[in-house]
Amino acid sequence: MKINAVVFDMDGLMLDTEWTTYRLSRENAAKMGYDITLDLFKQTVGKRSPDTKLFYKSIFGDEFDFDRLRRMNLDGFWKFVEENGVPKKPGIDELLAYLQDNGIKCAVASSTSREVAEDLLKRAGIYKYFSAGVFGNMVANGKPAPDIFIEAAKRLGIPCNECMCLEDSYNGIRAGCSAGMVTVMVPDMLPPNEEILQKVYTVADDLFEVIGIIEKINSFEF
Repeated sequence: MKINAVVFDMDGLMLDTEWTTYRLSRENAAKMGYDITLDLFKQTVGKRSPDTKLFYKSIFGDEFDFDRLRRMNLDGFWKFVEENGVPKKPGIDELLAYLQDNGIKCAVASSTSREVAEDLLKRAGIYKYFSAGVFGNMVANGKPAPDIFIEAAKRLGIPCNECMCLEDSYNGIRAGCSAGMVTVMVPDMLPPNEEILQKVYTVADDLFEVIGIIEKINSFEF
């Protein structure tokens, strides 16, 4: 096994955005008369917007105006970004520079829409590192289906079993594992549970630690 490419999730993995999105979801849902608890929100982590919409309607009923909530959340999020910049996870700059220096290709596979994701990655100053990108509105099935990771590997021209998948969500881990990638969890909102521990290659405390994991795998002599 040799890692020739790394496929990154975005929210909660490269960008520290999940807690801000939760705060906005809770505040805006309350204005609409609904209570989005942390437990409910965690069940949407890693899902595409259409899948999150179906989830909340299954909880609150068909009358729940998810599209209004999403617009309010996006308005609040972009205001936050304008005032504070895009918050990055510790180690992302160092990891991407390491991969570039060692000729390891990078792709992003995010459930977020292409327009929003590319804007955030550019604002964060890391878009330049990625040779390919696959986003939630570009595949038929969202995570936990493996579609997004299989497509990312295809666009990189690297077999899935030579790709490392970096994820923070359960749905992302399930997708990466189903795609046949070397899947590593870097937890954010969700701690690894028994199911996830059975699926991952390992769990990393942060993105700095991922460098050592790749070096260990790629230095192993068969």
